[in-house]
Amino acid sequence: MKNGYILLAITVVLLMVCGCTQSPTTIQPTATVPVTQQTTQQMTVTTIPALQTPASVSDNTIRIKNFAFDPASITVKAGSTVRWVNQDSVPHKLQFTDTSFSTQILGASQSESHKFVQPGVYDYICSIHPQMKGTVIVE
Repeated sequence: MKNGYILLAITVVLLMVCGCTQSPTTIQPTATVPVTQQTTQQMTVTTIPALQTPASVSDNTIRIKNFAFDPASITVKAGSTVRWVNQDSVPHKLQFTDTSFSTQILGASQSESHKFVQPGVYDYICSIHPQMKGTVIVE
């Protein structure tokens, strides 16, 4: 019986030691609580400058860029002046097929204008780069 008490004492001691090494588990209750949050946000507005728009018929300007006339065809009223602006890095020289008008050699950023008095269709090329073609239609 003495062995039984010793065995019981050892078991109690082992249970106490094992029980002391574990921390008690805490159970946290969970709940959903609605929270109203009011924030003040500061916004920064950045103005982006508009991209340059291509030549419009209303400004009667033809841009020479990328070895092309932009626009390639323009319609104006009789008495209007049309302006060509060289935006290429190479020179260009306009020559009308009816030889009524030609420009000087236009270097980079140079321009020249012509006033169209008579209605008609005026075709032109760059005499330096003949693959470049354009038309002015005068009503």
